[in-house]
Amino acid sequence: MKYFIFFFILTLLSNNLKSNINNEVVAEVGKEKITISELKRAYEKNLASGEKGLIENDKKEFERFLNLYIDYKLKVVDAKDKGFLNDPEVIKEIETNRQMIAKSYFLDKEFESPRLQEILDKRKTEFKFAYIIIPYQNDSASGSARGNAYKALERIKQGDDFGEVAKRFSKDLKSSENGGVVNSWVTGGQLQLQLEQPLMTLKPGEVYPNVIETNYGYFIVKLIAKEERKVYKGGHILIQYAGQTEKDTTDAYDKIKKIQKELKNGKKFEDLAKIYSEDLSTKDSGGVFSYWYNRATGFENNGSPLVKKFEDAFTPLKDDEVSDVVETEYGLHLIKKYKTKSLDLESELKKVKELFKKVFYTKELKIFNDSLAKSYGYILFDNVRDEFQQYLDTTKTNLGTTWADSVPKDSYSKKLFKFNNKFFTIEDFINESNNNKKLKGFLLSNEGLELATLKMIEDEIYELATKNLEVKYPEFNILSEEFKNGSILFKAEEQEVWQKNKLDSNIAKTYYEQNKEDYVTNWQYDLYEIFQFAENNIKTSLKKINDGEDFAMLAALETQREGFREKNGYRGVLDAGKDPLAKKIDPEKIKINQVYGPIELDRGYSIVKCIEKFPPRIMTFEEAFPMISPKALEISQNNLKKEWLDRVKSKHKVKIHNNIINKIYK
Repeated sequence: MKYFIFFFILTLLSNNLKSNINNEVVAEVGKEKITISELKRAYEKNLASGEKGLIENDKKEFERFLNLYIDYKLKVVDAKDKGFLNDPEVIKEIETNRQMIAKSYFLDKEFESPRLQEILDKRKTEFKFAYIIIPYQNDSASGSARGNAYKALERIKQGDDFGEVAKRFSKDLKSSENGGVVNSWVTGGQLQLQLEQPLMTLKPGEVYPNVIETNYGYFIVKLIAKEERKVYKGGHILIQYAGQTEKDTTDAYDKIKKIQKELKNGKKFEDLAKIYSEDLSTKDSGGVFSYWYNRATGFENNGSPLVKKFEDAFTPLKDDEVSDVVETEYGLHLIKKYKTKSLDLESELKKVKELFKKVFYTKELKIFNDSLAKSYGYILFDNVRDEFQQYLDTTKTNLGTTWADSVPKDSYSKKLFKFNNKFFTIEDFINESNNNKKLKGFLLSNEGLELATLKMIEDEIYELATKNLEVKYPEFNILSEEFKNGSILFKAEEQEVWQKNKLDSNIAKTYYEQNKEDYVTNWQYDLYEIFQFAENNIKTSLKKINDGEDFAMLAALETQREGFREKNGYRGVLDAGKDPLAKKIDPEKIKINQVYGPIELDRGYSIVKCIEKFPPRIMTFEEAFPMISPKALEISQNNLKKEWLDRVKSKHKVKIHNNIINKIYK
């Protein structure tokens, strides 16, 4: 017991140490202090999933990165000393970068992340529901669609059975026959919000107290069941039958009953599946499904669902339990559940992000932007818009520059909309539409004009929305500072390194002398060639040479390589590192003044006669120079960086607190 208490205290102290160590200053660059948390953030911001964090790595890796980060800090400090923060070009770049990252950050924090979390929270559960739908166009002698929807809801409130009301009023014949019940389970993000949100407020058995209006018509919804989402690993043994005769069915049942008996006698489910199962996709794996399954989202690889009878028998099973015989349209099944587990939320979040981008993003961003604009006083004056549209073809777009030519000049000064205490006239809108590419292509309908006016002020909307982002989100302040440092660092490095970096022949020669063994020529061959497209022809040419005919004279008559008959087949000196023919030559087998081949090449065949061959040798400096130049430039660049850092270090002293590092790795 004493040992346990001692161990608990040590663990507590260790956790407190890790928590407090983040605020410790591990190094100083002049007046700039580098904390552990700053260093960790810089190291970990680009790590891939599963990679170790800074503290989780060893001391050597920690010190390596610390030295790199100190060099970065030295360069930033020097860039500030040089006054680049006051450079008009840099100021403009910083402003542009801030606008870009501010909008992205704002949308992530205020729009995407909350919505993703909302969908993720909803996807932790799955539910079944029933509904009644009355489409808008379903007006009849018995009453309007709206009236019928409220009449149906009133019947339910008075105690009538939901299913019976669905059969009478709902216009979805498939579900109404089933009392309005949807057979499949669903989860967050699978229904339109107008239905999903009301359903999420209900308990099983409850009916939403209001009629829901959607794009499709009027809905009344009831929650049937709601459970925590689980995923299941399963498998089955399938016995198929044609179902044509009673004997088919009897034989199939006899066979599966025999398998059941063998299971009871201790045979393994997987062994029996390999012997008997007629599902070829799972037979070899012992009947086991390759992927996990969930009732609302299907198999994890492709989302395909199980047939209802199979699913209804499979999901209630306990782990390692085998079902009784289940009959579906595919045949007879024995189903086994291997394991049940909760959702992997990290994996689920990835799916939610994909779903959000694909299904919800565009529509919900418009709603978000509309709300944002209205919060800053956006008002579109309907009467002016209507007057404006009298002179427009509302079935067309504002492409080109003549779309508004019919608008009278005396209408130009009329105020079309208001935003942020400023008025925008019809003339402002026409000019902006003609000059701003972002406004091109909008329909001149009511909705199109509203979208275009919002697009016209979009940049200003986000400038206002992100004005105090650094105050609301200190993390953004850090991000903004990093981008600012990046801008001035680029300017400083350009001045100190890139503009000064030149190819130095002395550096190149020194590098060559130290590494010349790495720069070696390839085998080279000075040769004649006879090339033929047909294998029989090349064999005939080879026989003629073996019978004594001169190679060059025969090449002048028979080679089919374009442009080489007049050269008697002479190819010159070919480099085995570059030329396809030379690459196919074995230097050990080719002999001077002897025929070599045939070689299959270029959709044909070659035989060659080598006059001379040149073995690999160390290149001269001049030969190696094109390959050495990039390395020489890199060395020169690194020298310039070192000289620069040495100058800055002489002005801004660097201090590393080794006691803090030792505290982490003791």
